[in-house]
Amino acid sequence: MEVGEDAPIDLTYVCGNRFTVSNAYDAPIGVTYQVGSGEEGAVEVSAAPAEDPAISEQTMETRTRGTVQIFLNGTPLVARANGAVPCAPAPPTPAFAVAPSAESGEWTAPFTWPIVAVHMMLLPDGRVLSVGSAGTPQVWNPATGAFNSVPTPARLFCAGHTMLADGRVLVAGGHISNNHGLPDITYFSATTTSWTSGTPMARGRWYPTATVIGNGDVVIMAGRDQAGAVVTIPEVWSNGSLRRL
Repeated sequence: MEVGEDAPIDLTYVCGNRFTVSNAYDAPIGVTYQVGSGEEGAVEVSAAPAEDPAISEQTMETRTRGTVQIFLNGTPLVARANGAVPCAPAPPTPAFAVAPSAESGEWTAPFTWPIVAVHMMLLPDGRVLSVGSAGTPQVWNPATGAFNSVPTPARLFCAGHTMLADGRVLVAGGHISNNHGLPDITYFSATTTSWTSGTPMARGRWYPTATVIGNGDVVIMAGRDQAGAVVTIPEVWSNGSLRRL
């Protein structure tokens, strides 16, 4: 229930006989409360802050079971039932809030990459393969900070990619131009730090999705083909072969 146009005051049941009075005014308020026809009291609630969440709150505790009604300047505002349900223990403070950086991690200062890494894949050896819209794909070694250029047999921007069970990266599709995709299947091996080409798909795919399923096969869906048409029939990659689904 609201008082005026923009200043709601709310009464929220917390637990036991405890309630929270919320104030969205930009000035402090004093409200009174009554439980049934007996217990009465008053609560002062500070002004709401300017930033979100733009409310201030004050907890009150009643002693009498029954309906709790609050008033502002004698006008009834809102009522809540008081069930006197026991309060649960307060939740523990999350460990990450006070964990040292050795446990929770920390950020470094920004540093420059050779390309804009639109696609990124974590390799089994801890290095990171990245492909951009322009420039040569790179393999970054977080341990040393070094980048290694790895030219591709096809332009793999806007392709779909996933990790195979043997540790290779499978990349489906690629870029001819905006909304026009290649039919290529391309593999990257972290062991040899090199690319190889596989059997192409039936149609090109620009921005498809590649998903490994339980038996290790890869379902390749959506994207746009060489003519820019949406590809509605998925294909399934299975140990190097492809079939339409």
